[in-house]
Amino acid sequence: MAIDSTTGFDNAERMRLELSEEMKRAERYKQPFVFVLLHMHYAAEFKSLYGEKEMQHLFQQLSMKIRESVRETDKKFRLTEERIGLLLTHTPEENVSVVLEKLKDKLQTHVLLNGREVTLTFHVCHLTSSSDYRTPEQFLEELENEMMMNEL
Repeated sequence: MAIDSTTGFDNAERMRLELSEEMKRAERYKQPFVFVLLHMHYAAEFKSLYGEKEMQHLFQQLSMKIRESVRETDKKFRLTEERIGLLLTHTPEENVSVVLEKLKDKLQTHVLLNGREVTLTFHVCHLTSSSDYRTPEQFLEELENEMMMNEL
């Protein structure tokens, strides 16, 4: 299935296709894009502590908040249980900080089904389009390297 049923976001396979197309567009029209990778800390612990129903509620809420924080035309992907990717089309590097601030404000707290509030933490990294990356695999490998280098 190409769509994650909980978030409505595209899956990892669709992400590779979209990234490939966006890389071609960026090269041809000289329009930059930025890929943001969000990794939710303690996702397995959250699921273990609160259960599957609460985990689904969490990601439904996260997807709604992400949609409110980015443009409708930006691409959204659920890559794994704890990772979300955002392909911000026609976005130069200098505009990323605004998007990251919006995401931080929206995503740092979550209201559980019972009404209690919990704080969420994410590891976030981003990479801007560049002709240095010839394939989506090269781009994603560099993005993964960025994620690991920025780990605390």
